Order: sequence, then C-alpha cells, then structure tokens
Amino acid sequence: MNAMEKFEEAKAKANEIMNQARAVMKEAFSECAIYLFNENKNLQSFGFHCYTPYFNDGDECIYRVCTEEPDINGTNGYEIYDNEELTQLQAKVSAMLTKFEDSDYKEMFGDHVQVTVNRDGSTDTDHYDHD
Repeated sequence: MNAMEKFEEAKAKANEIMNQARAVMKEAFSECAIYLFNENKNLQSFGFHCYTPYFNDGDECIYRVCTEEPDINGTNGYEIYDNEELTQLQAKVSAMLTKFEDSDYKEMFGDHVQVTVNRDGSTDTDHYDHD
C-alpha cells in the first residue's frame, strides 16, 4: 500500500470516528435536555444562539455560543432579571449548556443559528442575525 492509499484509508477511518462521536454527542445533549425538562416541570423551552462574529475590531473572529443567559420559555435571556422562577431555571439551563464545548455546538447546530429546545423533544434552529 502506498502513502496515498494509507492516507485515504486513515481519512476514511477518521471520518467514521467523527460521525460516531457526533452521534454520541447529540445523544448526550438530548439526554441532558430530557433530564432538565423532567426535573423542572415549569421549563417548557430553552434557547441560545451560536455564531462567528463578522468583525471583531481587528482580532480573530471566533465561533462562540451564548450559554450564560439562555432564553427560557420564550423569554429573551437578557430580559430575565426580575422573575425569580425564570432566573432559577436559567441558571440550571446555563449549567447544563456549559457541559459542552463551543466546537460541539458547531458540530450539532452549525453557525449563525438561534437554537430552541422544546419540552416535546424537538429542536428548532433559525438563522441568527447578530450584527
């Protein structure tokens, strides 16, 4: 087997392993979400956005996921500050979301997206306009 054939074989194996890892990652995310919904009966949905900035004042534009203040039950996460129940739910959701790396989210959901996870197990992704 020549070097190019070895390279192609290794690349195929790496792709297979990445596909397996991606499937396990999605399953883990789903299990965490189900657990969160089961433990918090008032939680109907949570959401967050992921994007790479188009401009970063000359610095490198790096993909990021906004997990600090997730949306809760359709309420914008940045507007949850005077509702104790939503604040508590937001803290629990944020703790769950931080278990995954930004690169995991990019693999699962893509770039420039608003993600909403619903109690019924469905996940909606919409374009996120961030600039």
